[in-house]
Amino acid sequence: MMYKKGIPRNKNEQAKRMRLIPKARIILGESAGYSEYREIKQTDSIVRFWAFERIVNMKTIKVVVRQINAEPKHFFSIMSGRRLKSTKNP
Repeated sequence: MMYKKGIPRNKNEQAKRMRLIPKARIILGESAGYSEYREIKQTDSIVRFWAFERIVNMKTIKVVVRQINAEPKHFFSIMSGRRLKSTKNP
């Protein structure tokens, strides 16, 4: 959340992600399943990522959970995605 590939995120991006943290528990607790799964095999480890998405106030919010080898899964990141267009009835 504070860094991306070892480089510090700008303060506005950090603050935006910190404001989303309270929503992470709700998204994970109410999720019926994950929306994405990724597995990265490295020389000495396997890293797994699960993404859980939910629409909140017309924006997609994604929570990413990570697991390294057989260690416990842990919160990795949260991000706000695209704003959805509202559909109006004709």
